Amino acid sequence: MADTENKRRTITLTDRPPVIISDDKWPLIASASDKEFDNQYEFQANRISKWFVGVRQHEDGRTIVYATYSYSSNWQNSRDYSAKRGVMLDSFALREASDSADIVRAVREVTEDIAGAECQDGDAARWRTLADECIADLPADVLDEDSQVPSAHEAAVKIADTVDIMLQIAQGVAVPSVRDDADKAKWVAMFEAIIDGSEGK
Repeated sequence: MADTENKRRTITLTDRPPVIISDDKWPLIASASDKEFDNQYEFQANRISKWFVGVRQHEDGRTIVYATYSYSSNWQNSRDYSAKRGVMLDSFALREASDSADIVRAVREVTEDIAGAECQDGDAARWRTLADECIADLPADVLDEDSQVPSAHEAAVKIADTVDIMLQIAQGVAVPSVRDDADKAKWVAMFEAIIDGSEGK
């Protein structure tokens, strides 16, 4: 249910009270939908079915994943029907913004849940397709070349420098160190061998 005048809407959640949000503060970041109706045009239709799954996210990281299904009919003795499911990821703000695993998992769970609640038989495949489309519509994870995992040698150098500083602090020696470069080379070689050995397991 949406209030277009002040851009507020009520979203039904699963096993918890519904929430009222403002569209501008909870923008839609991904969605997928489908629709079926008899007759050539929707306004002429006697039966209309609609499927929707969406993801809305607040700037603080809280995320709502929800799905809706509706069936309406003008035929006598045929009843209208609707189903709604949704989850709020309250802890998403505690995760790194680039980690979308929780959202993907929620999209799968919500669509699987509503597939068992709607009145149409055999719609599980449709909901799986909508879940795939919604996940593909999520903001892309940026794989920055500058943030690549360091090589074993680079990691070993950093570990050696860190250990050196810790030893100097423990011994009351001022930093930076005047340690022999040959000693540093030995430390780097030792840590690099350790890293290479753990990666090979």
